Amino acid sequence: MAKEVDTTLVHPAVASLSPNNPAGIESLLRVVNGEVAFVDFNEGLLLDWMLSSASLGDFVKSHSSDKTFAARLEKLGMTHKRVETVVEGADEAREAFARLETYGDFRKFVECKRVLEDAAKIVSAPFITDEEAEYLKVHRNTFGYYNSQFHDSRGSLVELSQSARLYKTFLEDQAIPQILQSKPKILGISVTHPDQYVFAFQLAHGVRKANPEIVTLCGGGTVSRRMDTWSKDDDINRAIFRDSRAEAKGLIDGMVISEGELAMAQLTAKIVSDPSIDINDLFDDVYGAVYKKDGKITFNSLPRAFYPEALWRRRDVYKHLKRGLMPEERKMHSLVDGRVCTYECSTGGCEFCAISKGYLELSQQAVRRLRIPQAPVLSDSTQIEQGLSYPPDAIDGKRGIKVIAQRKLGAERMAQEIQEGLQNGFSVVDITDEQFTVDQALELTKALASRGINTSNQDVVYSCYMRIDDAGDTTNYRQKYGKDLSDLLVDPEAAKQLAAGGLRFAQFGLETTYPPKMQSMVKGTSESKVKKFGSVLKNLAENGIMSHIFVIVGYPLRQDYFQDGKKFSFEKKVLGRDIDADDLEIFEAIYNLKFLHDHSRYIYTFKQAPYELAYGSPMAAKPEQYGLAADWGQFEKTDLACGIPFSYTEKIGPSQPVLNDLIELYGFWKRKEMPFQPVVQEFQYSQRIIQELGAEKIAQIAHNLSKNESGNESPTREAEILIRLWGKLTDHGKSNNGVRLMFPSGFKSYDDLYSLAEKLEELREKT
Repeated sequence: MAKEVDTTLVHPAVASLSPNNPAGIESLLRVVNGEVAFVDFNEGLLLDWMLSSASLGDFVKSHSSDKTFAARLEKLGMTHKRVETVVEGADEAREAFARLETYGDFRKFVECKRVLEDAAKIVSAPFITDEEAEYLKVHRNTFGYYNSQFHDSRGSLVELSQSARLYKTFLEDQAIPQILQSKPKILGISVTHPDQYVFAFQLAHGVRKANPEIVTLCGGGTVSRRMDTWSKDDDINRAIFRDSRAEAKGLIDGMVISEGELAMAQLTAKIVSDPSIDINDLFDDVYGAVYKKDGKITFNSLPRAFYPEALWRRRDVYKHLKRGLMPEERKMHSLVDGRVCTYECSTGGCEFCAISKGYLELSQQAVRRLRIPQAPVLSDSTQIEQGLSYPPDAIDGKRGIKVIAQRKLGAERMAQEIQEGLQNGFSVVDITDEQFTVDQALELTKALASRGINTSNQDVVYSCYMRIDDAGDTTNYRQKYGKDLSDLLVDPEAAKQLAAGGLRFAQFGLETTYPPKMQSMVKGTSESKVKKFGSVLKNLAENGIMSHIFVIVGYPLRQDYFQDGKKFSFEKKVLGRDIDADDLEIFEAIYNLKFLHDHSRYIYTFKQAPYELAYGSPMAAKPEQYGLAADWGQFEKTDLACGIPFSYTEKIGPSQPVLNDLIELYGFWKRKEMPFQPVVQEFQYSQRIIQELGAEKIAQIAHNLSKNESGNESPTREAEILIRLWGKLTDHGKSNNGVRLMFPSGFKSYDDLYSLAEKLEELREKT
């Protein structure tokens, strides 16, 4: 008989194939004060269902007489022969994924990955009709789920939770039995991505039918981002939540809003003390809990900012983690604790950013701004809370956000965790800490070396986010290192130390290289910093550290900024007329492409991200000030959506055709000009194999690829876009402005864009 557990934490299927365990699950595992089980259904779903020759064979056989099934497979590009190949090769692909050498054999890796991609098509085919579509898709490193009947709303979610189709067999035969076998008292489901909602609620519905005694709750960043929706006291929430174990209806018992450490510790301690505790009593004094009480939805007050020192139990985390899709001898985990963007909290900049929405400090502010009713937590002296230390130096940020320096792990704690991880086979680390600084990285090198790690051998490698400026960083770099941060990052000795500590992959949010956009964005970037950033990329690459670059396409300008004619006098002079947002967007792309071209040898991955009006961002509170028209009516219908539908104001915001062209042009560019793109687009930046293989191996693989494998396609489409962009800047060739004088017959290639950018930079410096 399986051992009973107090809490089972579930990571639903559909998220990422990358092997770093989700931050939310990791945090909860640290603090549970009882026996705990951790179930990652990404692993179970992929390996037991989609990458098993037996299960795939049975699936195909059960649909062998269904002509519609065969027709749908053909529409997905799956011939009968290919289906046979995938079924026969599924076990071999799985075994290959489990061997480290596969990741050094690029063609073998791609071949195995294609089997996985096509396995998803096979299991999805029966559920794609003319009326509706439900399917799984593997793309790059992401395992995605799509359901045309899920409209990002609770209403559609409730309907789908009780009518499982695609997941039905997996839920009944594998997921639910796996949960029930240990007889848990609490089932916690972490919803970290909107695609997980349907699976999570279908799972909760199945568990509820199988054993109504199990207390079921949801949490995670996606849930927290819509706390206004889940805390509503309306008919649909009253139908979703139940307020008694005797109640037959209801899908879940509660939700945990924002950080889950304290709430999970409280809930587990209570259920350990009294396994038959009533639901109301269970949630009554738990911080951040949403539940139904006396027939109404109640949202308990969020806790004050806390530092969970006493709740830290990392040793208990490792034994629950395994990475079935990756080589077991080289496992990866995340180091997460500083979960608020330092620049936003310290300076009040970055109006577009919503990265911290759902975390404690910003949740407190959102509750006040959205006027969400909260019930006071009566008991503030529980045993759990007494184990917390409240930092005395928490300060108010410029937007009323508490800045808590101690929330950072710090180099010594990271080194300690890495040392414990190595003892459990975890040798690849993903530092997903928004507050991880260059100073911490250099200190981490020393802290690891003091433990004999990364001294004679490369014991561990890691990836992280990094900044090109010191915004939000309290380190006095000049005093400590004799140089400002920007100068330190171009110092080969500093890069050598970072590499010695294991840094192999750094992600940079460049956003833009175009001066007017930099000034409007208020992110702390400048022309001089961008120029120095090129030297930083070169320095890192020459020391084996790979870089990833983000840029934003379609970032809206503040109206008062846009209407200030002096801001764009240079552009007006170049074009010989008044400028509009399309002109600025095209100029920005030209500047960005020139920078990317000049440093393409030192950039390993690059992403052009279309601007999104993120719910919870400061910009979302005042979109009209940025020339954005938010569709609040549609947003109200999609009450679980994290993005607000919007349109740009004509002439103040860019047009959709221009934005589409630029997104596509960036895509063509990186496939054509980035030397490592054909390789990293398969490995993708969040896959641990990028860091583990290293820059030299990836460069070698890319160098050995044939021309056909490099992805240089669509020259006609590329030429059409270049001509259209030229036409916009020259009024379709009618204007004798500076652009037409330089290129009288249009842009012929990317080289023309680089030449124009160079000329514009020269002219701007003169003016």
